[in-house]
Amino acid sequence: MHYEVLGQDNPVVLIHHLGGNLNSWRFQIPELSKYFKVVAYDLRGHGYSECPLDGYSLNDQTEDLVELAGHLGLPGFHAIGHSIGGSIALNAAIQYPDILDQVVAVAPPIEPTPEARLKESGLLLKTAKTRGMEAVAEARRETMPKKITENEELWREFKRRYGMTSVSGFEKTVEALTDMPSMIEELPKIRNHVLGIAGDLDVLSPNLDIMASKIPNFRKLAIPGCGHFPMLENTAEFNRSLFDFFL
Repeated sequence: MHYEVLGQDNPVVLIHHLGGNLNSWRFQIPELSKYFKVVAYDLRGHGYSECPLDGYSLNDQTEDLVELAGHLGLPGFHAIGHSIGGSIALNAAIQYPDILDQVVAVAPPIEPTPEARLKESGLLLKTAKTRGMEAVAEARRETMPKKITENEELWREFKRRYGMTSVSGFEKTVEALTDMPSMIEELPKIRNHVLGIAGDLDVLSPNLDIMASKIPNFRKLAIPGCGHFPMLENTAEFNRSLFDFFL
């Protein structure tokens, strides 16, 4: 597994989205590392991490996180996860509450991919297999936030991160999201303090209300005018919310 560590003292682990890599947090790592020991890693099948034949389920990905923390000798750590990374962070809080401190879950799926979106997922997988991963990013362009697609630098970096994702890794991670069990009835087990963040334009933003009704120590933040990538769309507000929560 490929990872990078920057900073010292209080550890926080960053878990990226489907089709991303640790550089998905490029606007957070420099700021967080002033106050925390930041650990950012590439999920299996993404970035520079290996692409095994199996082990992509939510529980497998959670074990990867826990094993990385053990490898680095982290007795406890904060976790910030985006999209599937947020699902991994929440699942870790359910299964390993004693090693996690505070959790930030950014637009996390908490149920299997809904049937209405399965067709879209199938088309993206077909595109990945026939035209490659940068073509997948292009296929998503119309549904992506304009703050990203209309910013030449952000869009170029977004496509580059997709291009670094293994087609097989992408396929298996999409399958894991499709097959993941619902987390809703497990959420009340979480005793950690959790901050849920989503752009108010994100189709996953209603998950924040579900989480608020289930997780005892939960704080909700909907960032106005943002879609699925608030850490890129409104970096200042997103980073400020992290420091308000952690410090």
